[in-house]
Amino acid sequence: MLAALGGGGYFAYQKGWVGNRQGVVAVGLNQALEKAGLEGITVELDREWTATISGRVTTPDKSAQAEEIVGESEDVADVENDVLVVPDATTLSAAVASQADDSFILTIVDERSLRIAEKDGANPEQVITATIDESGALTLTGEMDRSPAALFNGAPGVRSVVDKTTKSAVSRKREIDSYLAAGGLAGVSATIAEDGAIVLSGAAPFASERDRAQTLVASQQGAGAVIRNEIEIREATIAAPSLGATQPQAAPQTQQPAQPGAPRARLAGLWIGEARGTLLKYGVNLRLVDAGIGQVAGESIYAMNGQVICRGQLVVSEFGAAGVVLQDSLTQVINPSCQFGGTISLKLQGDGTYYGEWMSKNRAGKVAYKAVLRRQ
Repeated sequence: MLAALGGGGYFAYQKGWVGNRQGVVAVGLNQALEKAGLEGITVELDREWTATISGRVTTPDKSAQAEEIVGESEDVADVENDVLVVPDATTLSAAVASQADDSFILTIVDERSLRIAEKDGANPEQVITATIDESGALTLTGEMDRSPAALFNGAPGVRSVVDKTTKSAVSRKREIDSYLAAGGLAGVSATIAEDGAIVLSGAAPFASERDRAQTLVASQQGAGAVIRNEIEIREATIAAPSLGATQPQAAPQTQQPAQPGAPRARLAGLWIGEARGTLLKYGVNLRLVDAGIGQVAGESIYAMNGQVICRGQLVVSEFGAAGVVLQDSLTQVINPSCQFGGTISLKLQGDGTYYGEWMSKNRAGKVAYKAVLRRQ
């Protein structure tokens, strides 16, 4: 055909206007890629002499090398790089080895999987398997108290990390017990059953406290946690609480002896309600004992969204036939959103509830929050 067309036909072929010269050039480029050890990459040329390279390699430098080889061709006008970089286990291990030096030992299992163990060998039974699929998604499975997921942040070719690791039963128990204690439930503890369920046991003075323990643990563990509540209800006289070795935000009031012959406010019990202000609302628990003027009446606990945000110590400053005034000194601030402290004025209502007003220190004695509290 070229002979028939003469010199003009050869020129048209060279330009790619007739025949399939793009295909011939593409064959040569594919051979050059194969010779360079880039068998996983192929190239195609369109009529505009734009080369599209595609395939899968284990490192970014192989993709860059293929783009350079194709781009050096005098026939290629432009290069579009559609090569997918997905590391294999060997490449992935090398990429994260420097971050794992002080903490983990990495062992190659097969082309797609790594075995990860703690370097100090303190928990030899705790082993994680990291598996990367052909799309670059990495999945972590196994048991370890500290997840190695952070090792793979930013690793070339890792497009996502799905962390399915679990902590040991000992570690999970320790965390849950600490959370229960912080929520004022030191008499309750957790164990982890063989099926992975959390079993709550111990004693609580009221059914509401038993239920609160389950609510706190459920909020900490998240959706899907299986919790079995075996907490016993043991009625007991509430004593002035011990708040533990927390750093006080304000000095607690000194216990003073009651005035001789003075009546004592009828406070004993756990009073629960919701304090509402202009913009915010808080859960309120007042753990109270019968007390006289100047005596510690118990403990205040404030919560938001199911989480304890601060605690205080309550001292009786005034009382009468209808109600009592308590000074609330914060002893522990867990969340800066806590806006309590100051004076609580409680008025006993006909239905047996207390109507409470919180006089804020920060607002010159103005009422900041109001609540109706019911004894549990």
